[in-house]
Amino acid sequence: EWIMAAGIYLPEGFYLRLGDLFEGNAYYRLLPALIKVRQQWVLLILGGLLTGLALASIWIARRLAGRVSQPVENLGAGMERVSRGEDAVHVLPHGTQETEHLIETFNLMSTELSRSRRELAQAERLSTWRDVARRVAHEIKNALTPITFSAHRLKQSTPQLPAAEQERFATSLNTVLEEVEGLKRLAASFSELARLPVPELAPIDISELVSATASSFSGEKRALEVDLPSEPVTISGDRTLLRQALTNLIKNAVEATQDGDRILVQLDEDAHEARIMVEDSGTGWPEDRNRVMDPYVTSKSDGTGLGLSLVQRTVFQHGGRIVLEDRPGTGARVTLFLPKQSTSDLTKERS
Repeated sequence: EWIMAAGIYLPEGFYLRLGDLFEGNAYYRLLPALIKVRQQWVLLILGGLLTGLALASIWIARRLAGRVSQPVENLGAGMERVSRGEDAVHVLPHGTQETEHLIETFNLMSTELSRSRRELAQAERLSTWRDVARRVAHEIKNALTPITFSAHRLKQSTPQLPAAEQERFATSLNTVLEEVEGLKRLAASFSELARLPVPELAPIDISELVSATASSFSGEKRALEVDLPSEPVTISGDRTLLRQALTNLIKNAVEATQDGDRILVQLDEDAHEARIMVEDSGTGWPEDRNRVMDPYVTSKSDGTGLGLSLVQRTVFQHGGRIVLEDRPGTGARVTLFLPKQSTSDLTKERS
């Protein structure tokens, strides 16, 4: 009886691999469930990332909107303050570059508007004073005319009085005539303020004018220093009116100082305007220095209070401005800003 056996050679470790195969098969059967679980985790993670991105986008958008909207709101509040009449409104520049530029432009316009308002108020006050001065000068002259005639007639009749009365009468009459002369000078001052000559504009070398005006005070015992550019500084102006204004400023500086004090007259320029500065080391400005340019406001016992008012009028007629400051240390400083190009239209408007 024959028995035939057939087989196949199994390499070493076959059963180990067979176990791995069964294990792999089991994992394969679990694969759909694992995929489903992993998909849920992926969706959760993706959802979380999307939510985080959305929140971050909202936060960034709010920050960007705040950088734009907040400066705009501040600018709008500044404009409202200007519309209410507040002076020198300033908004802190921040935000985007374009917004900062817009706010800086607004600040410059606000500063210019404040300066224009002050100049307009000063011009209105000056106009009012001119009208008052014109009327007062007229009334004073009307009253002085008969008084003067009567005083001279009385003077002619002095010899007819008794000798004992002549000296007393002549003394009283001379006192009356002296007071009349004082009133005449006061009326002339009123008339000068009321009279507003239109400047005759022409190209002038303001450097030469400053030098010539300052040289007329060279005999004073004050240390007068003049600082001028090496080149001519040409502006369009009225030489006579500007010389009067400079004379008033230097005269005020001389009267505010004592022998040995320092007075500086300085001229410089930029592309748009010439600046004339007169400063002294004297007593300085009074506490309320803004009023010193009002007519008839003076701290001098023998002053008329018209000097700075007339200077201001001349500067306005030339389209410029005047600034009063305290000198570092002690003393006062006056700076005239005169545009290099001035027009007759502007002059008429100022006048």
